[in-house]
Amino acid sequence: MGKLKIFLLLFTFVFVFQSCLEGNENRKEFYWNQTGCADPWLAINPEGGSENQISKDLVNYLQTEGIRNARVLKFKSEAPTAVCLACTCTTGVRIYVEVPAQFSSKMIDLGFVEA
Repeated sequence: MGKLKIFLLLFTFVFVFQSCLEGNENRKEFYWNQTGCADPWLAINPEGGSENQISKDLVNYLQTEGIRNARVLKFKSEAPTAVCLACTCTTGVRIYVEVPAQFSSKMIDLGFVEA
């Protein structure tokens, strides 16, 4: 009888925590092609800074736009790089962000692209 209890306890533990290992379908991933100096969150901190600082500024910007629980996932060099010095030119870096799925249309309205 003791082995059955241990088995049931272990089975319950694995079953309950399996959802933590799987992706969360209630969140969606978007990306932003970073620009030289025209990213809207630069109004918060015009200096930009490190990826860590940009992540904080981006999350704060999204909060001011009504998007809660946003999370910056990564910065990845993969977008087309424009050879120009205008603020609107891309740097070649994509910033990947994850937000609750309910904010998908708002993210698209803000210029983000669904990944």
